Amino acid sequence: MSRYPLILAAGVAAVLAFSDRAAAQVVTFGGTADRKQSIVMFFDKAAGKYLGSYSVTHGTPPWKSDYEKHVGTTDSFLVRLGNNAWTTFHTSVPMTIADQKIKPGTYNLALGGGEGKYFLALLDSRQCDKQSVPPWQPKLCTKKIMVPLNYTKVDAAANALSITVTANKDDVSKGELKLHWGNHQLSAAVHADHSAKPASDASAKKKKSKRKKQEKADK
Repeated sequence: MSRYPLILAAGVAAVLAFSDRAAAQVVTFGGTADRKQSIVMFFDKAAGKYLGSYSVTHGTPPWKSDYEKHVGTTDSFLVRLGNNAWTTFHTSVPMTIADQKIKPGTYNLALGGGEGKYFLALLDSRQCDKQSVPPWQPKLCTKKIMVPLNYTKVDAAANALSITVTANKDDVSKGELKLHWGNHQLSAAVHADHSAKPASDASAKKKKSKRKKQEKADK
């Protein structure tokens, strides 16, 4: 009897055993968790037309007294904002937050700061996903927009993280983004261009083709 079938069988068995060991090393964690969402939607009543929206979705970690020692730190930092899955910001309209231009899309959020200043980091969610960056390592996402935040200490305490977006009654294009955790509040002015018209399919395809040609030229 030829020895080759035996060698082949042994090889297959080894591969299967390695696959089983590799699969056993992959574990899962998570489950069902409370998530909150705050959203501003624009609707033209006269025309009966939806104009777009922006929103923030986040977990609700509790405030702990131990966190007080980090308030006002002079050390630079960029840390996760929220818990469990990424805290996300989505906008379907072009806008500015604290004068930083934000294009339509979905962004992962992190909190940055140092020297007593604070920033909301809007991270490129596509890059984070492509590189499999977990929510607790936002520093690995290099494509980001740093939005300065105003700090205020308030009397009313938020026992769990709260992030809200609101629109002004007299001018709905203007509003505010606010983070409240413990006795600490961070905020930034928002201006949404709900009148901006989305690019037509033909225009979008033309821009995409032009971008691909430029990418090839740059290689």
